Amino acid sequence: MIIRTFDRSTGTWRSHVLPADRPYTLGPTAALIPLGDHRYGGLASARLRVNGEIVLPLRVLEDRDELQLPGEVPCYVSVDDEPEVVPFPGGVGPCRCARCGAPITPGAPSVACPRCRSWSHQSESRPCWEHAPSCPTCSQPTRGGAWEPDPVAWMSGGERGDDDA
Repeated sequence: MIIRTFDRSTGTWRSHVLPADRPYTLGPTAALIPLGDHRYGGLASARLRVNGEIVLPLRVLEDRDELQLPGEVPCYVSVDDEPEVVPFPGGVGPCRCARCGAPITPGAPSVACPRCRSWSHQSESRPCWEHAPSCPTCSQPTRGGAWEPDPVAWMSGGERGDDDA
């Protein structure tokens, strides 16, 4: 999972890969806690907001959740890592390609969708992953860059949370 923060000095989004083995500190009173299986929770002792709602004390985070501490610029979580072609690991019983439905054999070039974790073939002879613009089981793009929040959306209406300081 990735957290995206906005750098006001450059006007760009910066991506930080969340560690799978330790908490990621958002500030002195909030952290993101790894829960396993590519999931994280927002843990807060102050007024951390997730999608505008106060978190007390823990909330499991989902793709594209907005996180904001009072008086701070919001940040966002995303599972839109770049898809990677890897040898299919096998070992979890029979697995069928999410796109074509044919079995995926251990060692076959494949992609696990970064969002839903479904597997698809990806080779010259079976380009199932890149056959369409998005994953066959969710809306994860198969090509192009990872999702970035629109800074205009929160900058145009003023920064939420300033009245909570």
